[in-house]
Amino acid sequence: MRTTALRNASLITAGLMAIMVLTFAWHRSEADTSEDISSLGAEIFNSRCAGCHPRDSVQGGFGPGLKNLAARGTLPVSDRPVNEANLLRQLNEPVGVMPSFKDMDAKSKSAVIDYLLKL
Repeated sequence: MRTTALRNASLITAGLMAIMVLTFAWHRSEADTSEDISSLGAEIFNSRCAGCHPRDSVQGGFGPGLKNLAARGTLPVSDRPVNEANLLRQLNEPVGVMPSFKDMDAKSKSAVIDYLLKL
């Protein structure tokens, strides 16, 4: 009887440990994905946007400065509210002289938008 109880306790302990390991791995996977998206967004911004848009200033270069974009409330030039949908719209159908980024895949656009909202 005691052997059965010890065996059951061991199985329960092993099961709980497995759940903890899987939970940790799942959370770590999400963190890696978030870090990957942020890194991708910064990389794309640096290669395709930073030449016209200063990220560390509200003053413009060739295009508007984007520092604290999310806190400003509206997008420069279009005056649309700052949100993911309007940033995507600006990438696809820009207002003003900005070129379109319709050629950019959805994951890249999402990464740039994530990056812009964190400036």
